[in-house]
Amino acid sequence: SLYKQLQTKRRIIAVDLRNHGDNTHDWRDTMSYEEMAQDVLQVMNSLNIPKAVLVGHSMGGKVAMSCALLEPEKIDGLVILDIAPVTYTKQDPHWKAVQDIIHSLS
Repeated sequence: SLYKQLQTKRRIIAVDLRNHGDNTHDWRDTMSYEEMAQDVLQVMNSLNIPKAVLVGHSMGGKVAMSCALLEPEKIDGLVILDIAPVTYTKQDPHWKAVQDIIHSLS
């Protein structure tokens, strides 16, 4: 089951994409999906991570898919969350399922 799979110990690395999050020291003039995917792949290279399962939320999902297109041999799997252009409410059962998954990982 998903619950059992999420119990497996994993190394989790959170990456702030260029011009996003807490990355205030290295802002760039451009931020295409390909450039952001290259950034993620560079992080993997610098940390000696040969393969990974990427989890991407919203724009991060598109970046994760771009990583898989650029270097498919480095991507063991993709988990893409919430890239639909819709608004969710706390009562939405689909959004609650996403929240439950995110909370189980923290």
